[in-house]
Parts: sequence; structure tokens; C-alpha cells
Amino acid sequence: MSVVATACGTAPTGPDLESQPAPSLGPVELEGSVASLEQLAFEALEGLADGDRDRMERIRLTAYQHNVLVWPELPASAPEVNYPVDLAWANISRRNERAVGRLLGMYEGRVLSLMSVECRDGVDEFPSFVVYRDCWVSLMVDRARVETRQLFKYVLDWNGQHKIFRYYDPD
Repeated sequence: MSVVATACGTAPTGPDLESQPAPSLGPVELEGSVASLEQLAFEALEGLADGDRDRMERIRLTAYQHNVLVWPELPASAPEVNYPVDLAWANISRRNERAVGRLLGMYEGRVLSLMSVECRDGVDEFPSFVVYRDCWVSLMVDRARVETRQLFKYVLDWNGQHKIFRYYDPD
């Protein structure tokens, strides 16, 4: 199955970490990112319809992107908070795995059409990126019914490069 577009609008260590450029060395390219919220929602729906976990993971933050690029600017990373990045990433990964399993159970093999995507609770601005909050996707399922669902809650926008923090897990 595939998506029909509509007119409506653990922390990395060792060699893996060392082979990545430091965020302070000029522009950062976020591998797997897309140019808009709409493209992000479209890619997520296509991954769901096709049962393609790899596609869904490509548009989600990687451990490196989260732990090295994003985490240092988040409030939870402040020394006085004392929240370890590896614990944060493990939590994100567990919740993401649950969410992807639940979403695939609902949408794999279906015909999904993107109607719109909106983030209802504004943005948080950081020095290197912004985070869109409370994101919802309106989609048509099997050309029969429209649903509005929170497939993902937060989206990172790093200079026009969009990635999902994690797929939405209500638990």
C-alpha cells in the first residue's frame, strides 16, 4: 500500500560518535530530514501504510542527533536537573517502539491520504533549532473516513530540516 497525496495542503560512543562532525563546526546536515511538516507527515504515513519501519526511523531523530546535537540545548540537560542523556534516549526509544507497533497495527496495509498537519501548541525556540509542539495529522483512511491523530507530538526544525522526536505513545 502507499500514501496518496492530496491537494489539501543508548548514547553513541566510540568510533560512531567520533566519526560525526562536532555541531560547532559549521552547518549541520540532519540525515533523513525532510523540508516541511507536510513532507514529514507524508513520509510517516507512507511508512505506516507500507509497514516500513526503516522509513519511519529515517525521519526520526537518531541517537547521535538527539544526544550530541539537540540534548545540550534542552532544559533537561542542565547540570542542576541531573538527568542523564542515556536515560533520556532509552526512554524515547522505548516509547517510540511501543508507538510504532501500535500505529502499524492500526494502519499497515491501509490506503492513507494526508489531508493536513498542524502543531497546535506553538514552538519552543533554541539557539540552533526550534521544536513544534502538539502536532496532529489529519488523514483519510481507505478513501472512506477522515481521522485526526497524533502520530508524533514534537517535531525538530533545524534550519529547515524536519525530523520527528519520536512517534506518539499516549502511555
